[in-house]
Amino acid sequence: MILNFAIEGFSSFNERQEISFTAFNKQRIKNTKYEENYILDSPFRESKSTLFFGNNAVGKTNVIIALGLLIDIIKVGRFPDVRWFNWYNNQIGFELTVSNGKDFYEYKIKINKDGSIVNETLRKNDNKIFLFDSNILESKMLDNKIQEIYSIRSTYPLLIKLKDFIHEEYKEFLESVNKINVVVANYYDLDVKGMGYEFSEQSKEKVEENKDLAMELLQQVDSSIIDISFKTYNVQENTYEIYLHRYSRIGDKKIEQSMVAESSGVKKIIALLAELLSIYDGETLVIDEFDSSIGTRSLMLIYNNMINNSRNKSGQLIVSTHNLELLNLDLFAPEQIYILSKNDCLSTEINSLADFDLRSSNKRLAVKFLQREFEV
Repeated sequence: MILNFAIEGFSSFNERQEISFTAFNKQRIKNTKYEENYILDSPFRESKSTLFFGNNAVGKTNVIIALGLLIDIIKVGRFPDVRWFNWYNNQIGFELTVSNGKDFYEYKIKINKDGSIVNETLRKNDNKIFLFDSNILESKMLDNKIQEIYSIRSTYPLLIKLKDFIHEEYKEFLESVNKINVVVANYYDLDVKGMGYEFSEQSKEKVEENKDLAMELLQQVDSSIIDISFKTYNVQENTYEIYLHRYSRIGDKKIEQSMVAESSGVKKIIALLAELLSIYDGETLVIDEFDSSIGTRSLMLIYNNMINNSRNKSGQLIVSTHNLELLNLDLFAPEQIYILSKNDCLSTEINSLADFDLRSSNKRLAVKFLQREFEV
């Protein structure tokens, strides 16, 4: 699960901005209306849901893209293209802290525009696994010869270079990172092909193994759906097309429909179905514009019945949204909501809703947002 994420020098982010995905220090959760919103049996008290609000072009999507690019760095060593560097900055910095419910790992990397690494570090709890800074590698886990060999300019993550020397720590860290699924908006545009949606064998099995949950998710969006089934879509690629079933009073029979005639909201849930179900396996799903095409009532049902709920033991749903009905302290704690805005230098700033005085007036939060009272 994600505990913390920070960005600097990336796209619209000039100065360092930080987001916490845990309960704040001294924040009382137990025996409050937000008790189901957090994982209280974890030492880190992770939030099950986090929302990013902001006007258009303030940087909400950039946060999600940045997280996806950092995961690419960690997994395959691919650095961001130079076009992602902020116009005021010649360095990009990312920081990610993840947990496995028992330990936490903190990874930091800062990259120059020429692709060389300024500094990079990995920590497990309070123990430094390695530190690379100014082309010098330091690590109590590595012998002096290894440190000397890798104390040179690097354009490839030390994390990956050293993985055979820090095998257990690298494996544990990567296992936590692999449980983060990042989805950008155009991923679930199902009208590109105009026909049904393709499921891999793995995704199909995920849905079939969790069919009751899958049906519950779909029925939050369309209560007329009574069943789902799969048919082979491409034999060579081993993919499947999903069909939705509804009951018709005409002829007293069950009707089977492909995705072509479905609403955008149903298509979106179908596209994200396997990833949404993975939340119940303790994974983190990060979605850009989750609310688009999904009605407010359906969104609230999904959050109340599926996410901020005792059945969700260790999963996270992190989204950007424009739906101001979700800017609601009956649904979310102030610490679960972040407001993004741009300053006079056109740089994105991120503030928790908890940073603002929410008791100074009786105005609805949505009205305050529209009147720009949450912009710094």
